[in-house]
Amino acid sequence: MTRQKLFNSDPLESIPRRVLVKLEPHLNEMEDVMRWMEDVPHQKFHTLNGLFIIRQLVHFFPDIGTIEADLAERAFRLHDSGYRFVEKGLIKHPDHCFASVLIAKQVDPDIRVLNAIANHVKDVLPVGTPSWARMIRDVDRILMMGYVGVIRQSIYLGFKHELLSNRRPDDVVKDGILCDFRDPNDNSYEVKAKVFCLEHVFPFLYQNNLIKDMIKEILIWEKRFKGITKDGTWGVSIPPERDINLYGGWEIEPIHQKIANYFGQKLWNSYQVLGYLKESDPQKWAESAKWCRSIFYKEFESSIQSGI
Repeated sequence: MTRQKLFNSDPLESIPRRVLVKLEPHLNEMEDVMRWMEDVPHQKFHTLNGLFIIRQLVHFFPDIGTIEADLAERAFRLHDSGYRFVEKGLIKHPDHCFASVLIAKQVDPDIRVLNAIANHVKDVLPVGTPSWARMIRDVDRILMMGYVGVIRQSIYLGFKHELLSNRRPDDVVKDGILCDFRDPNDNSYEVKAKVFCLEHVFPFLYQNNLIKDMIKEILIWEKRFKGITKDGTWGVSIPPERDINLYGGWEIEPIHQKIANYFGQKLWNSYQVLGYLKESDPQKWAESAKWCRSIFYKEFESSIQSGI
């Protein structure tokens, strides 16, 4: 895979005709799409969590000023809007980026925003991709890692729970299950999501014979977090700005080094998840959850019970 396409190309030209044919009759359903983005908890808080991360990270990049930070937030708000048409059965998951571009064209037609949305699913970004647009892709992948990422992926495998229903944003932010707004280098980062996984998500996967499916998903996102070259060399320590022909070129670029360093805890938490899932021991999961509650969050018990 090579970077032949430039970032400033017209993203509308790359939308396959097969996708356009399916979506064009539904492009007047903007009200439905916007309501879905607000009402579906795992989508709404995925976006909210991503915007929070972007606001923390832009300060690490000298080439991201006020204008670029605004572009990043606008693009991230709309980057998954096309999922609505996936849920309706009109298109497949890999095509959601095209649907998101068509929706964004009506809401925020800035060509820079459209390009960032079109490229956020790509393993190798086009030539000239600015840092703020790369951040859209990288933050989206970060959010699929760790315990929060596992909860979100489990929803697509059929997991349901009262705490993931349509609830007030303040409550969801407070319980820290679908998003965690603390410093990712804090050793208690994602602990509430961890307890939720141990007590609810992992048993669901175990009972429905979905352990292997989740392990497969985690390993896929690990590659997308760390990167891999065409000759199979892991690229986590190689900044993606380096020559793409290094080691024969990228199959999957690593996320930006500054972002990887800041959110390495996400990867570590994913490794913890793999360990728990490979054990497949519900008794150990229950014991670990109890230990986490007693050590990190004594107030966690009441906040969880009040939401059920």
